[in-house]
Amino acid sequence: MEKLLTVSIAAYNVSAYLRKALDSLCVPDLLGELEVLVVNDGSTDDTPDIARDYERRYPGTFRLIDKENGGYGSTVNCGVREARGKYFRLLDGDDYFDPANFLAFFRQLRTSTADLLLTPFSKKRDVEGSAPELKEQAWHSLIGRVLTPSETDTPLICGIWHMTVLTERIRRNLVKLPRHTLYTDQLFAFCAMAGASKIAFCGEAVYVYRVGRDGQSISAKSLRAHYADELKVLKKMLRLYAKSPLVTDENRAMLLIRMGRYYYFGYRTVCLLLRSAEHYHLLKSVERTAKKWCPDVYEEAGRQSLKIRLMRRFGGLFYCAAAGRESLWAK
Repeated sequence: MEKLLTVSIAAYNVSAYLRKALDSLCVPDLLGELEVLVVNDGSTDDTPDIARDYERRYPGTFRLIDKENGGYGSTVNCGVREARGKYFRLLDGDDYFDPANFLAFFRQLRTSTADLLLTPFSKKRDVEGSAPELKEQAWHSLIGRVLTPSETDTPLICGIWHMTVLTERIRRNLVKLPRHTLYTDQLFAFCAMAGASKIAFCGEAVYVYRVGRDGQSISAKSLRAHYADELKVLKKMLRLYAKSPLVTDENRAMLLIRMGRYYYFGYRTVCLLLRSAEHYHLLKSVERTAKKWCPDVYEEAGRQSLKIRLMRRFGGLFYCAAAGRESLWAK
């Protein structure tokens, strides 16, 4: 049977979580049309043994791909290259899907003509007994509709947790994601959005995203430790927005809102660093780069963020008051 959907799982030392992720995909009505790639990124724990067990129990559905450690982006590159399904979706090895919502979404996918489908997601605290909580989306009012990029005037602040994309489209449009670099999921999301001609908005919260786990890349501690990765990805996104043929008159307004938001994320990360002249000059360098390459993104970021506007107006005075204050930059 032809595969309708490939789910590619980035798996690095996730043996404590992987069975939950794989069990959430074991929906009997879907196994024939579903392909699950477990891309083992050089794990040193039992991650590949767990994946191999599911490969044995569900032949033709689960497939283990062993590779040397290359970081998250390398697992995505591998998954896109190896996918056999008509559509493609990402899942982190420490997250999972809601099986009932996944089944309902899959039924919609069977008749979809869109090349990008967006679904809400839930957040789950990594605490025993906690229940997933639905994350409200700005585009909630669009659920049930299929729109072109120029018709989507509601901000699409979305990431890999929301996205199911036509495989041939993402394979053609995805830039090669850099190895050993965090936050490359932002590049995947940008390419998926930029390459879309029809976007479907679905109501099922398929993805369950664990939060509050030690070492998570979105924590303030990790952002500080890996700020260079965040800025590397931001600069690559600015180049894409400025030069990629995927950015057209049809989708520019939609992408500009996303770029303004992600610019804020990079800006915020620098401001989370300890206050210093070096970090202030780094912030000013980021600003100069954005203003030179993408003046519309520079302006959009200021429109979206009062803190950026205050920094630009008062410079070092606001920086001295705001730098390193995690509570101020939490949102």
